[in-house]
Amino acid sequence: MKTNTKYLKKQIIYKCSHSGTKETDILYNKLIVNKINSFNLKELYLILELFSKNSDPENYLILTKKKHSEKKFKVLINKINF
Repeated sequence: MKTNTKYLKKQIIYKCSHSGTKETDILYNKLIVNKINSFNLKELYLILELFSKNSDPENYLILTKKKHSEKKFKVLINKINF
């Protein structure tokens, strides 16, 4: 299980630092990468699902609270933005 968590964290960190725009890289680094160790396994999977379901511009809007996310992401988004 630890290996799986470590692998998920590496995937998320990679996606956060190679999003395609400097603005989203900075936002992801501040809100997700710096807090990566505070997320449990379920939340890590939700982060990856959020990345796969939405484009980076959509995620930017969701994380800056300019657009609403799906219900299943609400708790995660609140934790990320806290």
